[in-house]
Amino acid sequence: MAPKSKSGGGDAKKKNGKATTVPEDEARPASAGYFFRGQCTAQGQREGPGKEKLTSGAVYVGSFLNGLRHGQGTLVIREGVVYKGAFASGVFHGPGTLTSPTITLTGEWQAGQMQGPGQATYADGGAYVGDFLANKRHGQGQQTEADGSVYTGAWLDDCRAGHGHQRWAWGLTYEAQHVEWSHKVRNGSLSKPFLFVEAHSHGQQRICRADDHDSPFPWPRVLDIPRPLAARQVTHMALGLAHVAVILDPGTLLTAGLNHMGQLGLDDTLDRHTLVLVPSLEGLGVIAVACGAWHTVTLSNDHDVYAAGRNHRAQLGRAPNDSTRSTTMALCSQLDHLPPATVVAIAAGSSHTIALTAEHTAICWGDDSFGQCSGVVHEPLSDLSETTPSTKLHVHENVDAIAAGPDAWCTYLRSFSDSE
Repeated sequence: MAPKSKSGGGDAKKKNGKATTVPEDEARPASAGYFFRGQCTAQGQREGPGKEKLTSGAVYVGSFLNGLRHGQGTLVIREGVVYKGAFASGVFHGPGTLTSPTITLTGEWQAGQMQGPGQATYADGGAYVGDFLANKRHGQGQQTEADGSVYTGAWLDDCRAGHGHQRWAWGLTYEAQHVEWSHKVRNGSLSKPFLFVEAHSHGQQRICRADDHDSPFPWPRVLDIPRPLAARQVTHMALGLAHVAVILDPGTLLTAGLNHMGQLGLDDTLDRHTLVLVPSLEGLGVIAVACGAWHTVTLSNDHDVYAAGRNHRAQLGRAPNDSTRSTTMALCSQLDHLPPATVVAIAAGSSHTIALTAEHTAICWGDDSFGQCSGVVHEPLSDLSETTPSTKLHVHENVDAIAAGPDAWCTYLRSFSDSE
């Protein structure tokens, strides 16, 4: 009887101490869950070309090394689902194609997952060409629908997220800042979360909300500016995870979207399906606005910073105290404890906030768990817990530009040397 492999890799017959081919009907280690026919080493390890049948019905034909699938091969996982390409240490690794009844993925694989540049072809005739991460569209890519509609731009976690260009089959074109990943949000009272895009069509700015989240390319419905403000020009807008803030000339702020954290600054937590005026800032002259995941930050004509929304990381520039949210647009009082400075720009990350001063100083506060605020630390305020790092102010000198994003755990600061 042929000796069994210590790794469950099949049986081998020896002839003068050398490995020989094992017939399939003689290599049946039932406890291993597979049948094997092919080359084995003298120690019983599968190596070289071979055929493996699993008791689940899957069949692999290709190369083996150290008892594992390694090299080129074809794996029939089940009827209609086939991978053909490179393997390493038993999993998909290298160039290969995975085919199923609904989708075909072709590209580079790492440790069993699609990573890097690749292509997806759908059964309905659509296709995607671009970057992948963990089998999902992630990075830059182009999606073409069966009807000829095309989206080219940024992707995050299998959804459009960031700057992109949309062309519908019937000819309408939008260049927009997409936040489709807000679909995954299930907070608030809305039956379906908002999708907002900042779009430009025929030279005009549009603020859009898409209602049909089941469509790959939902039709964007323009959000109307409420009367009597409709004649005013939109000067700025910002997008959070599922809310939008808009500034109308000469400095009126309107908000819409999910409001479970009070991020709309309307003194309540009711969601808004249309743009609503923020009364607490009327007369202050809002000149800039930024949105984090669940908070909104504004800058007034007097260079004061106001914020509302989630405050679990002190991203509003105020102590969390008894509540981790604020529904009122109130001053970021934490800034009062720094030397006098004139704030000229603001930015907001997921749970942190940045202010840029005329003195070329960037001040960051809020979540610093990934080092997104780290700088010269200003001592915590007396009414804040010294054990809470998020309540500290982080100061950066010689900065002339700042940036962050509503789902970002990073900060961009441009210094003089960068811009020279």
